[in-house]
Amino acid sequence: MHKIALVANSSWNLLHFRAPLIHHFLAQGKEVWAIAPYDEFTPALRRLGVLYLPLHMQAKGVNPRQDLQTLWQLYTYYRKHRFDVALHFTVKPNLYGSVAARWAGVRSVCNVSGLGTVFLHATPATRVARWMYRLMLPAADWVFFQNEDDRQLFLRKRLVRAERSGLVPGSGIDTSYFVPSPLPAARPFTFLLIARALYDKGVVEFVEALRLLRQKYALEVRGILLGKIADCPTAVDIPREQIEAWVAAGDIEYAGVLDDVRPLIAAADCVVLPSYREGTSRALLEAAAMGRPLIATDVPGCNNIVQEGVNGFLCKPADAHSLAMCMKRMMALPVEVRESMGQAARRRVEAHFDVQRVIEAYERVLQALKP
Repeated sequence: MHKIALVANSSWNLLHFRAPLIHHFLAQGKEVWAIAPYDEFTPALRRLGVLYLPLHMQAKGVNPRQDLQTLWQLYTYYRKHRFDVALHFTVKPNLYGSVAARWAGVRSVCNVSGLGTVFLHATPATRVARWMYRLMLPAADWVFFQNEDDRQLFLRKRLVRAERSGLVPGSGIDTSYFVPSPLPAARPFTFLLIARALYDKGVVEFVEALRLLRQKYALEVRGILLGKIADCPTAVDIPREQIEAWVAAGDIEYAGVLDDVRPLIAAADCVVLPSYREGTSRALLEAAAMGRPLIATDVPGCNNIVQEGVNGFLCKPADAHSLAMCMKRMMALPVEVRESMGQAARRRVEAHFDVQRVIEAYERVLQALKP
């Protein structure tokens, strides 16, 4: 397959999560196209050597008219450029791209990176989204999942076929870029949460756990949130005003959005993710690759990375007290034990989540899809 399209809901997504895959295809002499909405990262994406097509798409919500326009635009691109295969990432490209590719006679591969709010909440919008999965996803030639729990859920609901689905270890980690660093000597003990400001990421529980540690146990602790705040909040987004109120009260520090998260990971004693569900958490993998002990919820996408008592601790989802107890346990450990946990975290990434494993998984599927 010589002509490959990568399709996502933002150029940022393709640049930050798919660059190793893009480099791999380009090194093979393939013609690589990026199809995504234009944003500030599009020029950098082009500098990688890819060809670019703009995608007009509403990232959130369901707007039938706009979504039909997105589907038609993808169909038009696929018919015109006759790609050998389209690799879809994020929800709407997965759904509309699969249908557009089938109509245009183009092979397609989807990557379900996490179920998000679709299977976490029962609302009219999520019911529509589930119906769309059932209607559109079967059009894909292959569907990748990032953990077996998500795959089994889709199989039970008959949204995919077992023989046309498989696993990929997240977006993969470049272990030569994320390298181990010594635990910080400075105090207070620092916990870092890397996540978008969403309720489902457990940000509220993180703030409440920090309060418990300070108020109930009189512990000196620092909590940092690193991640994007939505400019147009939805029901799942935490408003900027709430983040600012927490910062003003001294509950957390907000580090904004960084292109390079490594310095902040290096300055943390432990990385925390109290998410309600993930595909496979990239934030945890980046921290693990840098030798940080981890705390996460015992849910799919987190418990396939964190091994209780080996490289970190697992807490209950949506439970600030459980999270606080894990954080308290982590703080009480001798530094030698935390270092050992960090080393175990690094070994797990090397063994199961290195980016080369992602590339190999895609290569196997592309070889199988050849005419």
